[in-house]
Amino acid sequence: MRSRGFASVVATRFHTVESLDAEPRIVQNRNVLLWLYPGAIGVKTGFTSPAGFCVVAGAQRGDERLLAVVLGEPGEPFSDAASLLNYGFEAFERRMLIQAGESLESVDVGGRSVSVRAGDSLRGLVPVEGTVSKAVVLEDHLAYPPARGEEIGVVRISSGSKVLGQVPLVVSGVPAPPPPEPGAWWARAAGAVVDAGDGVLDALFG
Repeated sequence: MRSRGFASVVATRFHTVESLDAEPRIVQNRNVLLWLYPGAIGVKTGFTSPAGFCVVAGAQRGDERLLAVVLGEPGEPFSDAASLLNYGFEAFERRMLIQAGESLESVDVGGRSVSVRAGDSLRGLVPVEGTVSKAVVLEDHLAYPPARGEEIGVVRISSGSKVLGQVPLVVSGVPAPPPPEPGAWWARAAGAVVDAGDGVLDALFG
């Protein structure tokens, strides 16, 4: 349905086929939902003896577009297709599941806490009364400290047992290094050398 040409063809109710040496022929679409179901936009009927009567039915309400597939009907498939479309429009809604820049719980990288955020937004269809969960999955063998803005994993969004999608997990902040100990650097270095020397003498002479 992303192709405008295809969408136009499957939504056409009647089409006139011109002829050079005969009367024009008017072809009627066999998908009766185009007349009977509000918002119907196609798509295709079919029949074979093994498969029975079949239809792929599409409908749109506002910005929401759904497809219903019915196979193997012994009679007309349109009633079941309409029921499926009704169920889809009534039982599901499209939500913003996560927004780009949304702050998430800090993660552990190399034993230290790192602030993270969602690197992209994600919208999806979920049951009207359904809940959504977010799980952070880190890449293996991450080195500390990661750079601000670096992608270090993904945020996986699920509804029940169904994974709806994922977005990049991005570093938003790294803790500053601890402040240096008081005193000049050369004094601290000299003290460290003295301490090391005392340790060697103690080991040699007790």
